[in-house]
Amino acid sequence: PYQNLGGMETAGVDVTFDWGFEALGGNMHFNSVVNFLDYFRDQADPKAAKIDRTGTLSGLNGSPGGNYDYRIYTTLSYARGDWTVGLRNTYLPAIHDAAYATNPATTIRDADSYTNFALFGSYMYNKHVSVRGGVDNLFDKDPVIVGYNPGVTNAKGSTNPGFYDPIGRRYYVGFDINF
Repeated sequence: PYQNLGGMETAGVDVTFDWGFEALGGNMHFNSVVNFLDYFRDQADPKAAKIDRTGTLSGLNGSPGGNYDYRIYTTLSYARGDWTVGLRNTYLPAIHDAAYATNPATTIRDADSYTNFALFGSYMYNKHVSVRGGVDNLFDKDPVIVGYNPGVTNAKGSTNPGFYDPIGRRYYVGFDINF
């Protein structure tokens, strides 16, 4: 019979700073969440050695993942009357390639740090109708290259879309109508 006897161990800390205050006739709000990863280890079965995947793009049992040492998510918003505007930032530090988890001597290059911004806003026309919109990847930041092994592979254009935006700047608008 099939049995799942492998396991994983992980530990870390999430720290949140949330602050709101009155400013310029409205309300300013600042929120930042930092995720610190102490360790992430797994093993395929009870007899296998545990693999430390901390600080690598290697996930559970070698699947794609992102075990960053830390991540920072920050949002600054301002609301006045029926209007709200804000700026959101995602920061991911440099990280080892997935191969590093099983071969620390790998020649595959690490992924660089990554910062991405998004601008958003909304307007409440009345208690039944509102409009929202924004710009994702505000500065049209290119995604980070992963899996590049100079002289061995030609993965110069590969990325991990689960963490790095491969699409580029884009706009959105939405309407909410409540009855």
